[in-house]
Amino acid sequence: AQAAGDTPTVFFDNLYFYDSTATPATEPADAPAAPTESSGAVISIFSDAYTDISGVDTNADWGTNSGSTQESIASNNVVKMAGLTFQGIDFAGNSQDVSGMDTLHVDFWTPDATAVAFSIIGNGEAAYALPIVTGSWQSVEIPLSVFGAVTSANIIQFKVDAQAAGDTPTVFFDNLYFY
Repeated sequence: AQAAGDTPTVFFDNLYFYDSTATPATEPADAPAAPTESSGAVISIFSDAYTDISGVDTNADWGTNSGSTQESIASNNVVKMAGLTFQGIDFAGNSQDVSGMDTLHVDFWTPDATAVAFSIIGNGEAAYALPIVTGSWQSVEIPLSVFGAVTSANIIQFKVDAQAAGDTPTVFFDNLYFY
């Protein structure tokens, strides 16, 4: 490179080789990091690390084409929501008083979602937009204050709404708990 009467400065970034024929992973090969909160300070909805509350239905039938299954990834149980438009996790038979908690923990992994809204349902419904990174587990600590008046003594469900470019996405979940 040349500059008129001077020696130019040029900056480069993001120089790399890649395999344009490689197929991205469609499911995680590993489990998310193990949670570290004390079990006495946790209300677990779904996690191998803690004792879950009873009566949790991870495939609530809300009349959508979405569905979820429980699968084992690296000897760890996860919830897989495939063909996702919106899907629920129901524990209405065992509503939870989370007024003494301040955080909701969510681990998730997606190969293709462009947007995922995670809602809690109790006295109304409120959503939180999960930060999307495809192809790796993401651990998200959601302050319960972002859910406003919904954070109450009567949390009965989670709802997941998701979008993908041109199709319905797949999202895996693990370690869903309040602390």
